Amino acid sequence: MNIRKLMKEKVSRVSISSKMSIVMTVSIVLILTVFLGVNRYYNSFFVYQKLENASLTYLDSIDRMMENLVDTLDGYSRICFSNAGVQELLDKNSSGQVDFSLQDNVNNYLWELVVNVKQIESIYLYSNNGLVASADRQELHYPRYRCIKDYEWYDEEEYGEYHVDFSSDDFYRKGDMPEISFRRAVRSTTNFKKIGYMIMTVSSDVLKDFLVADNADKYERVFCLLNNEESVIVISDNVYMDEMQKIGKDMIQNEKTMVLRNMFDEKYMFCILKSEEGYYMDAISVEDAYQRNREKSLVDIALIILQAMLTLVCIVMISKLYTRPIKELMIAMRCLQNGVFQPVKMNSAHYEIQELIHVYNEMVKKINELLEKTKEAERLKGKADLKVLTAQINPHFLYNTFDSIKALFVLKRYDDAYAMIDALSRFYKINLSKGDDFITIEKNLVMLKSYIDIQQMRFGGEFEYIYSVDPEIMQWKILKFALQPLVENAINHGIHGFTTEGIINLDIVRTGEKSLKITLMDNGRGMSKEALKKAISGEEGRNGKSFGLFATLHRLQYCYGDRIWWSIESEENGGTTIIMKIEVEEC
Repeated sequence: MNIRKLMKEKVSRVSISSKMSIVMTVSIVLILTVFLGVNRYYNSFFVYQKLENASLTYLDSIDRMMENLVDTLDGYSRICFSNAGVQELLDKNSSGQVDFSLQDNVNNYLWELVVNVKQIESIYLYSNNGLVASADRQELHYPRYRCIKDYEWYDEEEYGEYHVDFSSDDFYRKGDMPEISFRRAVRSTTNFKKIGYMIMTVSSDVLKDFLVADNADKYERVFCLLNNEESVIVISDNVYMDEMQKIGKDMIQNEKTMVLRNMFDEKYMFCILKSEEGYYMDAISVEDAYQRNREKSLVDIALIILQAMLTLVCIVMISKLYTRPIKELMIAMRCLQNGVFQPVKMNSAHYEIQELIHVYNEMVKKINELLEKTKEAERLKGKADLKVLTAQINPHFLYNTFDSIKALFVLKRYDDAYAMIDALSRFYKINLSKGDDFITIEKNLVMLKSYIDIQQMRFGGEFEYIYSVDPEIMQWKILKFALQPLVENAINHGIHGFTTEGIINLDIVRTGEKSLKITLMDNGRGMSKEALKKAISGEEGRNGKSFGLFATLHRLQYCYGDRIWWSIESEENGGTTIIMKIEVEEC
């Protein structure tokens, strides 16, 4: 009893801060012990799951890139067989005529295409009677048959417009590795009869580029493509070819999408994805993933220990602050609840409390600084919101223009391509405007004219642009991109595809000392009241339609506030009229 009483007395003499320190220390040790045990137990599971997700994501991205590659080949094949010389040569040869001069021209045309398009390694053009023209970048291929009808697939029923073959044996090729071929029937542009076939092979260099094109996670991995006969087509490292092919065949035969196997005495996670033409297979080093996860775990543990130590220090400090000065400090701190951020002028004999006061005063100072920074941040946010709205206004115009320029170059319409590039240059020269958000009406009109020139070249002049502007207000400044998105909306959603005699009428007049009226009319398809309501609210913009209208009105309302008034009148098949009244700041 005496010993127990003595121990109780000694414990009671221990300060609260010491007791809290002991309790917190024991708690932290227990928490860390449990954490390390649980982390070690589940580490393998999470690593495997992470690797599987990363591998499937990678394979899915490769699948999408292969689809894009096929789409690219489809586009170039259309350009090729639509060539007048190709059509004439196939027509003549199919009817038994021979024109060596025309054949040389087509050979040169195919060679130019192969040289300029890195995705294509070779092109072979067959008429209904036999091979008539070809081009091979590295002279690796030798046709298995001179007559197209000798190929096994010739009499098979055609599905779709083209066929992609991961196991092509249409050619004798230097080397034993299979390759990918793209073939399609060529039809006459006049009577749509089949006049021949086109066969393209894909460059192996391009396929190898795919293996590292989307390796965003940077895992140590091996990747390969297999055809439906379970043979490797392309592999990122030839050293692993036999092992990858062996394991791939086993996975395919056992219908497994993920396995863990050793390859050269190192554990890998193998994942495989089936496509229509073949298989995509990925192997990620488990040891590499463990090493990365181990480094992250060490950082997490260090942060937890640091946080525990900081918590312990805070508990010790708080446990000592139980005397009267604490209450005085608490009263002073309650002022913070009323929004009064004033430093506390109070001295204490306790070092800890005095330090707390100092920290409190520093905190108040930082809060005041943060309040000032918050006000500045709100101002910058407003400006940033304006930039975001500007950037959102239908960037598809730039992409479509580049596609049009590219097509003009492929079709060798160099003068038209130059004119479009010149118009685009003038458009963006004013668009940049040294970063200014407000430019003169004159510059807005010049930029708008450049844009309309581009659109008229793209759409073959299916609309006419008429404008009338009061010369007295040419140097008045209005928001940049106030007009172009509205005209773009009128062309894309009003006139294009609806009429070949479209009219866009722009009228800008002065209505007061610092006010003007803008009227934009078109004779396009117009909108119903319900569709107009959706376009103004931005509901259609979220679906990819009329975003320019919503974004422009939102942007104008944001910049001008109550200094702008607008109205829209539209009728189905009766055109659209937009009227805006703006009170400007600079004249």
